[in-house]
Amino acid sequence: AEGMAVLHVPSAGPSGTGKVSAGCHLAISLPCHRDAWFHSRMTPDEFVARWAANTRNEAAASKPHFLDLCALLDVPVPATDPTGATYAFEKGATKAAGGAGWADVWKRGCFAWEYKSRGGDLEKAHDQLLRYAGALGNPPLLICSDMDRIVVRTNWTNEVSARHDFALDDLRNPAVRARLRQCWTQPDAFKPGTTRQAL
Repeated sequence: AEGMAVLHVPSAGPSGTGKVSAGCHLAISLPCHRDAWFHSRMTPDEFVARWAANTRNEAAASKPHFLDLCALLDVPVPATDPTGATYAFEKGATKAAGGAGWADVWKRGCFAWEYKSRGGDLEKAHDQLLRYAGALGNPPLLICSDMDRIVVRTNWTNEVSARHDFALDDLRNPAVRARLRQCWTQPDAFKPGTTRQAL
């Protein structure tokens, strides 16, 4: 939704007087929906170029990467939940073996997400998520990324875990973007459908 903002702009007085008149009111259309300020769309080429050039570490790059990914996929960002009760960065959790930790991003009923720096150990990141999963409500998807790769693993109780790998360049493909969008919109689409007993 958009609203109208009225700006008061001084205007010059009659030529040669050196005076400023009372001015005029200029009405311009500004985006008033709060999401508009931080959720602009991004093209696949822009996303790939930006993150192929990234040299920042996990701490500096993880949030910008996630926000850019939301813009690319046209999905909500964590700030759309101002309380963090259902969707948040740095969601606190108690580890299964005790002690405190947090998932880099968490969305209730959808995923927990852990970042590593480029070339980082995504198996270690997955192990971290497994330790937090119970405290986070056992999200169906556990996702790890080092900005070059996104690895989605399923986490349904009593279901065989499936793994889906996406490379940075894969995000140019509309089908890949649609698949990743389902992490937010339809996580059940990743459900393997094979129980452990069936193996």
